[in-house]
Amino acid sequence: DRSFSLTNRDLEIRVSTRGGVHESIRLLQYLDELGEPLELIDQNAPPEVPRPMALEFSDPVLQRELASALYKVTPDPQFGGRLARQYTFTYQRGPLRIDRTLSLPEEGYVIDLSTRVTRAGQAVPFRIALGAGTGPAPEATRADFLYPKASVYGDRGVVHYYVNAAE
Repeated sequence: DRSFSLTNRDLEIRVSTRGGVHESIRLLQYLDELGEPLELIDQNAPPEVPRPMALEFSDPVLQRELASALYKVTPDPQFGGRLARQYTFTYQRGPLRIDRTLSLPEEGYVIDLSTRVTRAGQAVPFRIALGAGTGPAPEATRADFLYPKASVYGDRGVVHYYVNAAE
């Protein structure tokens, strides 16, 4: 279980090989009250709250397996080094394969994430958890972005989760 960082002039993202989830997203040009880069991910969120960019599946057995899956990580050779701007995360067990490529431009706040999940070459449906405190802003209220909620985008649009109920 390791973490890898992708960094550009404005953004630093730390991703875990366990589950391929984002552990930290820091805005390097914006500082918090302690003078540190502003952290966007709640570092104290309970385990039942989906981590940002976690995959979700309707099959509970597959969900349990992949939540703790250990991904193989390959940095883009064009960038190299520990602080690359592109990594590919791959998980394969039998006919099941997941490929996720995460990349950043030289500057700015755009995160490019592509995800492909297949079983024996056939696409497997999935959703991507946006995580607590992240999500689309149109018609949002301040409460829409507060912990302990998480938002997940899927075939039903954005679904908001709270610790004890779903919206």
